[in-house]
Amino acid sequence: YVASQEGIQAEAEALSVIAQKADGGMRDALSIFDQIASFTAGNITYNAVIENLNVLDYEYYFRLTDAFLSANVPAALLIFKDICDKGFESQHFISGLSNHFRNLLVSKDVATLSLLEMGEATAKRYGEQAAKCDIRLLYKAMDLSNRCDLDYRVSNNKRFLVELMLIQICQLSMPAEPVTQQPQLQSIKGTTQHQVPATQPQAQAAKPATQAQPAPTATPQAPRPSAQAY
Repeated sequence: YVASQEGIQAEAEALSVIAQKADGGMRDALSIFDQIASFTAGNITYNAVIENLNVLDYEYYFRLTDAFLSANVPAALLIFKDICDKGFESQHFISGLSNHFRNLLVSKDVATLSLLEMGEATAKRYGEQAAKCDIRLLYKAMDLSNRCDLDYRVSNNKRFLVELMLIQICQLSMPAEPVTQQPQLQSIKGTTQHQVPATQPQAQAAKPATQAQPAPTATPQAPRPSAQAY
């Protein structure tokens, strides 16, 4: 409305970025709008807005998501390096990535399309990419990016923290490794190689007990003389 009243041409995607940058504040949005209109001589384009406001282009997030879906870890790391080389803060990137996953999630259901706050062309791209994403992947990716955002301030190696998050999101699209099954035991019946060895013969019967020795016979004694003999 303001653009039409002022005779300024503005792309819908450009106005959407201005609204997001203002975080819902009308005064801030009008101030940014006037700044961009002056910078672009009354022709507000999406590229002019993101350049002037130092906003990360949606295109980076779409490319990153394609790398995630193909489990392409090197591509994801190189895209992040390009973002850092352009001077964007890593935490700002994390926040934008979380928001990108959120937009993909709401794009998967017609009932939640009204939650998208962007131009028609960008919303169409979200719908196309959302169709390629499994909803469970989006849930897990949102959780990983949110954890990274929470841990960012206390991390001693911030860049490694972000790269680890990117690797973990890529792993969500990697095929699960097949579970190696243990070989089944061969049937004992009908085999000769694995037969149970025959039991040892029973111990030989115990030797018979030693026969009792005959009692010694008493030695006969000579008869005693009678008393009458004296």
